[in-house]
Amino acid sequence: MNLLLPCQRCPRPKPPASAIRAGAVCAFAWLVFLAGCHDGKDEALARECINNLKLIESAKMFWALENQKSASDLPADADLFGPAKEVKEKPKCPKDGVYTLGTVGQKASCTEPGHVIDRVF
Repeated sequence: MNLLLPCQRCPRPKPPASAIRAGAVCAFAWLVFLAGCHDGKDEALARECINNLKLIESAKMFWALENQKSASDLPADADLFGPAKEVKEKPKCPKDGVYTLGTVGQKASCTEPGHVIDRVF
């Protein structure tokens, strides 16, 4: 007689259905939470990028007024950013997008999708 084998007449205890449902609800809530965290981070990074674009736009306007430039003039990085300028160094997109200054009459832009000055949150 082997005492280590479970009794075949005694059924193995099953967890109550309420415990299974509670586990499923917790797993679903965790997935929803993780999805929400990801979207919030992307939105925060987009806002930071858009704020950088607005800073670039302000520097362009300041440069244009100070140097009597027209809407078709294109500033270089050295015209807008540097130790003697209002903006000490060129801002960088937090998601590694690339900024294009554009002419005075154009808005600065980013290569990252959704990072647009007109975007409203």
